Amino acid sequence: MIDAIEKELLLNIGTMLNSRYEIIEHIAFGGFGATYKVVDRKDNSIRVIKEFFPRDISTRTPDGKIVPISSEKRNAFEHVKKRFVEEAETLYKLNGLPQQGVNRIVRLTDYFSANETKYYVMDFIDGCSLHDEFKKYNHGIPYQKVISYLGEICDGMYELHSQYKLFHRDISPDNIMIRKDNHVQLIDFGNARALSAEKGYTVVLKVAYAPPEQYSTKGIQGTFTDIYSLAATAYHMISGQKIPDVSDRSSGVEIIPLNTIKPEVPQRIVDAINHALEFEPYKRPQTMLQFKQELGIDDYANVGIVISGVRPYIKNIRGDLSFNKLNIPVNTDITIGRSKKANIYVGSNSFLGRIHCALRYDTNEDVFLLRDYSKNGTYVEGWNIPYNTNVKVREGAHIILANRVVEFELGVNRGYL
Repeated sequence: MIDAIEKELLLNIGTMLNSRYEIIEHIAFGGFGATYKVVDRKDNSIRVIKEFFPRDISTRTPDGKIVPISSEKRNAFEHVKKRFVEEAETLYKLNGLPQQGVNRIVRLTDYFSANETKYYVMDFIDGCSLHDEFKKYNHGIPYQKVISYLGEICDGMYELHSQYKLFHRDISPDNIMIRKDNHVQLIDFGNARALSAEKGYTVVLKVAYAPPEQYSTKGIQGTFTDIYSLAATAYHMISGQKIPDVSDRSSGVEIIPLNTIKPEVPQRIVDAINHALEFEPYKRPQTMLQFKQELGIDDYANVGIVISGVRPYIKNIRGDLSFNKLNIPVNTDITIGRSKKANIYVGSNSFLGRIHCALRYDTNEDVFLLRDYSKNGTYVEGWNIPYNTNVKVREGAHIILANRVVEFELGVNRGYL
């Protein structure tokens, strides 16, 4: 809620920004600034605008400008303004991460300067946050519903991690929006960072959902950081209880098993969430794809959303793979190799390339695309495919890496979940 004093600091209802956006509602005021609901008079669509206005270090002048509260705060003001602009540029490049017509993160449509500050414009999400959805239940959201939401979040985050090399660092119930069509979208990328940075991050976190490595500027962070936060969010939403904070866990306080609180939750989901909440980052699943597989999304994500189409998978036949059968996302490149940075790790055998090959399931052509990057070859039914060239491969094919070090079968499940 925005109190009366805060409203005095916000732009008035009816204010026109950038000669285009008319403010019709005050939504929120906190963090980096203010959020308004607006009408885009170019096409009369409803949008949301975020205004850079860090209240602790800035104020609004009578003519509407946002300025630092003192000269001593100027450097801090400019620093966080730069972060605000970085968030806008990040969202603009991501373009919502659409898949099959659904934007999986909030889509930014415009950004501009005015009033000596910065603004950016986003799609209006007709729905509510996961936190607000949680309030509708007395003892937690049914696990089936939460798991169905997690499936879409895992897909979006996997693409964010693997294709864009970014991680969110602030996954929580407040930052997951549930649209009225029951699809979910991730919002608030103000804390997102490049995976390549690895350390030296500022300590910005939500206590109930942040993993241990986020409590230190020297902590190594990565995809596993988002996985912990997503698992902590799922645990809270299902059980109605937050996990112990990091200081308590460091002192030996253990997480109560999810099915002790909610006996109806299958052991597979309990185990997957426990794995994702491991204190040490290297003990957790290392990719969202792995976390989704451990959760058994294909078995449980059928409540609230009816999903149809194809679900390609890899079936292990021979080799040092951590799965028997692994579902993979569509229209997304999957790297396979002996590097721990590969999407699918196939063991340390030196005959395998660090990135041995890449695989993609193309829904337009209903076919797998396989590309070899190795010295010792990638084989389809005994045929050594050409180097660095996309080769179309049908479902049911057997793929061999190097001298039969790894062998797997490609398959596709079709129809409804």
